Amino acid sequence: GRDMYEPKDVEVLMASIVHEIKNPLAVLQVEIEKMRRSFQNDAQIMKFADRLEEQRRRINAATSTISVFRYGRDRTIREDPEAEPINLEELINDSVKGVKREIRGDEIYFRIEVRAHEVLVMGNFYLLRQAIFNILENAVQAIGQKQNGRGVVQIKLLKELDSTEFARIVIQDDAGGMMDSNVRLAAIRGGAPGGVGLLVARRIIEIHN
Repeated sequence: GRDMYEPKDVEVLMASIVHEIKNPLAVLQVEIEKMRRSFQNDAQIMKFADRLEEQRRRINAATSTISVFRYGRDRTIREDPEAEPINLEELINDSVKGVKREIRGDEIYFRIEVRAHEVLVMGNFYLLRQAIFNILENAVQAIGQKQNGRGVVQIKLLKELDSTEFARIVIQDDAGGMMDSNVRLAAIRGGAPGGVGLLVARRIIEIHN
């Protein structure tokens, strides 16, 4: 007999796990919508429903990240039938909003600079949101290690030089230390150690190229 799983076995297991998680998430989504319709005049319950939906989306995105490792190097997510046009400015704003909900206080300031408007890319909104969320979360954690715990995370949406078709997202923080902003971005592109979150972010970015 075999003493190790083959890649195909692992892929089947991953798909099974994702399926088992997504089924109750679909039920939860329906129940949240029922809650909103039944208590639409109750601000407190509506806020609670929004919070539940945010967490449901996070779990859904987390399970979806498992699938990104099933894409071969010769296949991108643009070939996926569920790919859709994504507005990068809206994606950034939504990602920052999600990170702000996870931190307490106002010690960390997020500065968004948009120089490229109405930029669309084909892909999975929630996967790209998870990638940006992971990078922002990494920046927040780095700032949190500063003595005063205060800092700035800057997110830029820029047009590539000499190009009308490409744009880039740049995320920087002022944490300094061993892993400054340039090294952090290089870690995502080059695969240097940076935690599971950055590994997942890197893979999501790869399949969207």
